[in-house]
Amino acid sequence: METSSELLDAYKQFAGPCILRPDGEHAQRGIVIINSEKDLESVAKTTGFPSVLIEIKNVRDAYRTTTADVASPFCQFHHKARAFVIGDEVKASHMLFSDNLIVGAGNCTFQKPQDLPGRLRRKLGLYPAWLQRQLKEDIDYFESDVSQANVLTDAVRSLGLDFAAVDYCIYPDGQVIVWEANPYFYLPPGTGSVMSRERKAVQRVEASFKWMGSHLRKALGAPVVTDMIGKSYGT
Repeated sequence: METSSELLDAYKQFAGPCILRPDGEHAQRGIVIINSEKDLESVAKTTGFPSVLIEIKNVRDAYRTTTADVASPFCQFHHKARAFVIGDEVKASHMLFSDNLIVGAGNCTFQKPQDLPGRLRRKLGLYPAWLQRQLKEDIDYFESDVSQANVLTDAVRSLGLDFAAVDYCIYPDGQVIVWEANPYFYLPPGTGSVMSRERKAVQRVEASFKWMGSHLRKALGAPVVTDMIGKSYGT
């Protein structure tokens, strides 16, 4: 949308709360949750244009109404998955959880606790059961094939892109809802990732870059080298 009036017209088409964000921004910059027309009218005076209005889908509620395991991380917290897309190839990156409906690295449960007892327990490796389950979900996701990969590749292609990091949520039935496809994403060094050691972040970042290098070279028609254990990488 290019104007405040266009935003208001778009909001009237939705049934509930929405997310307003300036187009072209990422990493949650400029994001505002809109719960009413009054909210939108107030925010529209200061938001940048063009802007995007996205209807909120509370995927956690879907798990709470269909999943018997009430201790499941997906019932207890909101989640966001990220995958890398290059053409028709898709690689899982990470799975984050948060109390916040808009999940990001800055507010996820893998961040250091704010209270002293919590920080001490984290330092000693005394992780609560719910955090252990989230760590397992994150690692299992990275090591698995991405379900509904065609939805992610179609989303990237529909934007005229060949390469992007796609943020999305997974419903209990395996269907996905895509939130963002960003060709200018930030992949921090493994040592700088939240809970780096527990999440094997150094190895994961290295593997992700090797995967990207291999498929980018393949897309460009460049040769790909094979190491001694049979894995193919770009050079």
